[in-house]
Amino acid sequence: MSNDARMRLILELRRKGITDGRVLSAIERTPRADFVQPHLENVTWEDAPLPLVDGVEAPPPSDCARMLMALAPGENDVVLEIGVGSGWQSAVLSRLCARVIGLERRAGLARAARERLRTRAYGLVDVYCADGLLGWPESAPYDRIIVNAALKAETPALFAQVKPGGLMVAPMEDERGQRIVQMRRGADGSFTARVFGPSRFAPIESGLID
Repeated sequence: MSNDARMRLILELRRKGITDGRVLSAIERTPRADFVQPHLENVTWEDAPLPLVDGVEAPPPSDCARMLMALAPGENDVVLEIGVGSGWQSAVLSRLCARVIGLERRAGLARAARERLRTRAYGLVDVYCADGLLGWPESAPYDRIIVNAALKAETPALFAQVKPGGLMVAPMEDERGQRIVQMRRGADGSFTARVFGPSRFAPIESGLID
């Protein structure tokens, strides 16, 4: 794909309010074509969702970028990612932090993402097939947690895995609609919330799928 298509996407993201230079640079350097079926390669630099399996879609880059802006990962942070999907956002994240632990409830997607990340030398990412609602206690607590599916209620298991001073970003859904919410944990264990605008993620689901 030409550099023109790459730059059109970056300009479109800027037009939609994505101003974080680190996030834009990481997206620019991480081709989505490496993480989708070959017949989709011609549309991977468009700001559009892409089909994965069984009706599951990868969100458009602008949605991912808004989530990453709210996450604000530091270069030394360990990030837990819920909902790996194709693995593309995991790859983008690996350019922004020290380590990514990714969870995906669909075994086939987890295997494919793990292989794509391994063959493309994204060595800072570990992908596991696991129920995202339970988090990954083995490596907790985390500096950052990002949830790529909409929550309708607080999830104690995930909240407990955020470090004091760390934060979790997730789409939250209530009677007012769905919004990206940043939840920062204080030293006393309490959380303060900040809203980052509307979102359109699928609802989170529990359990594993072969």
